[in-house]
Order: sequence, then C-alpha cells, then structure tokens
Amino acid sequence: MGLSEAALDAHCVDKLEVTNQASKILTSGITWLQPVVFLGNAVVDQLRYGTSLADVASPAPVRWINLYRENFPNNNPSNQPIGTVGWSGYINAVDVTNTYVEGQTRMGVSNLSGSPEGIGYGFGVPVGASPLFFAFTREFTPIDPEDYQQLWFSWRQHASGENAVFRLVIEITDQNQQTYWFASDMAFTNTGPLQTGAAGEFPSEAVLRGVLFSREGSLWRDLTFIPGSTLSLASSARTEPLPFGRITGAGLLYTASAGTTMRFDTFEIYGMVVPEPATAVLLALGGVLLLGSLLRPKKKHR
Repeated sequence: MGLSEAALDAHCVDKLEVTNQASKILTSGITWLQPVVFLGNAVVDQLRYGTSLADVASPAPVRWINLYRENFPNNNPSNQPIGTVGWSGYINAVDVTNTYVEGQTRMGVSNLSGSPEGIGYGFGVPVGASPLFFAFTREFTPIDPEDYQQLWFSWRQHASGENAVFRLVIEITDQNQQTYWFASDMAFTNTGPLQTGAAGEFPSEAVLRGVLFSREGSLWRDLTFIPGSTLSLASSARTEPLPFGRITGAGLLYTASAGTTMRFDTFEIYGMVVPEPATAVLLALGGVLLLGSLLRPKKKHR
C-alpha cells in the first residue's frame, strides 16, 4: 500500500548531493578529506556497503520522509540510564534499561554535547571484558518495507579507540506475530584522528553511518536475543532472504575492548515513498496527453 500525496508533502527531503567535509590538517602536515553525502539535511558519509549514490537516488525530486529520530537528550547534571529516552538496553542479555552505575560496565545517556547538536548521546563502556551491548527502540509506528521504495537507517558514531564495532539491528514481526532479530553483516568501525578521541571531540568528529534496507540475506546475520538469557550474533551472514513482515524495532549492537567508550547519536529512519496507484495513473495519463498534443499536426493559419 502506498502513501497519500498529503503524506508525501509532510517532512520530505528533496534531494541528495555530494560534497567534501571541511579538511583537517594534522600536526604531521597531512590533510584529511572525507567525502560526505547529504540526504536532504541529514549527512551520510557511507552508503550501503560502498554502493554508489545512484542506488539511493531517483528522478528529482527525491522524496524522503523522516519516520523516526532519536537524539538522546539529557539535561540532567549526570549520566542517565538508556531507558530515560524510551530505549531498551542490554549487556550480554542482562537488562540495563533502567540501571546505570559509574565505574562498572555500563550503558547510558551522557550529559555532554551530542552530534550534530544538543545535549546528550548514547554510549557504552566495557570494564574488564568485551561484552555485547544492545540498545534498541520500538517507539516508532511499525514500518512495512512494501510502503517504500527505499528505507534508510542512519546514526552518528564515535569512540575513544579504533577497536569499537557497531552494527545496525532490526526486528521483523511477521503476519503470525513471530519476531526475528537481525544485525547487519557489515561492521562499522571508526579509524583515524577524525573519528576517534575524547568526549569533547564527539560533536565535530562523529561519523554518520547508514544502511539501506534490503531483504537480501547476505547483508544480514541472525541475532539470537532472549532477554535475561541469550544475546548471540551468528558468525556469518544468512543464506536465505529476510522474512516478510513489518519492522517493529531498530537499534545498534556494539562492542569494543575493555576501557573503550563507544558513543552514538541521532538515530534516524527515512523512507522513500511509493505514490498512490491513482496518483501514478494520473501522472502517466498526463504524460500521454502531453505527448499527444506535441505530436498532433498543427493547423495552418490563413
């Protein structure tokens, strides 16, 4: 089922463009340049697994609707549990949604500046081990991929070291209300002085990662998630396509070596909209009529 023209006009993003992020000259004299893709007002520096811009662009105007956005606000004087923003949090299947203890392995919402703006961002810190961190939300209205030509998931990430690994995670609920969790086969890491560092560098150096949704099995790994019992990522990609159904949850699976702070912010979902069939027919009919008028012999004036 498509969306109405009224829905198309609400919160749409009209274009994609490519430019270069401002360069940074290091003490060694080396200049770093990062290509950046702008999806409307959302900055995306990496398309799905290195694909080209043509994979997400369609004849202008490209119409993208923002379906969900979380910027992890925290105006408190201290860090807060991840549950304060409506997200759920687990560390090795242990529920830490409403628990935050400084000095221990922890997940929470920082009270420092986020990216690209505002106060607050999500983070995790492993202490003495390297567990799996899993932060996710079900706050958005369930999304049927069949309603959209493309679905785009994005977030900004940063870490205190280069060993942090992030993966997009989605939950699919089929018509029988059976739920399945999947994590992107692609692991997103941060490398170099423009992408890693202290918390104060997060607003300017966080890198925005993105994934285009596809049911292609090779792009995903199975994620076994049983709260309080099991959080396990498959060792390799799937060989079968993802099941049909609605996307009812989304978030991030991340891990790093002990002592590394992993930061993330501005988690968003965009959809490229499929027009209503009636609208498409009218557009096609208009094109036929226009073509007919162009081809019709002109009358001679005397």
